[in-house]
Amino acid sequence: MANRRDFLKGASLLTLGALFSNCAKAEAAPKGGGPLGLQIYSLGPELSANGVAEGLKRIKESGYSYIELAGYRDGKIGQVEMAEFKKMADDAGIEIISSHLNPPVRDYSKDNFEEIKDFWKKATDDHKVLGLQYMVQPGLPNCKSAEDAQFVGEEFMWKCFG
Repeated sequence: MANRRDFLKGASLLTLGALFSNCAKAEAAPKGGGPLGLQIYSLGPELSANGVAEGLKRIKESGYSYIELAGYRDGKIGQVEMAEFKKMADDAGIEIISSHLNPPVRDYSKDNFEEIKDFWKKATDDHKVLGLQYMVQPGLPNCKSAEDAQFVGEEFMWKCFG
């Protein structure tokens, strides 16, 4: 009869074995599975180390078919104009399907509503060039009070996107 410690060791090993078998399947996915996507934020400066066009080609050669953008500011992704970035991605054979971006201010309130609304309007217009389906704000707005949180939920989201 097994004691509790032996039981927990066995259960842990079984769990780890299951996890590793799933990891092995995930690593094989680019070769035999469906298409994979990559969030370019995870690459940091590596994407542009030898130029963005070359970085996108390396992403494709690594088995990725889709990317999600990061680094939008003032009509550009990093230092690259939107239309130019799309051309480089198209040339590399990669489809851009989404982008994550944050407004330049973290505090959402009635006082800066127009500034934030203007940011999202410009960002939406800029991202139309890419034909994206999705834009994501990865960080939550900083709300200092219950009233600010209610404003974000009820006013901002409905007025801008409703």
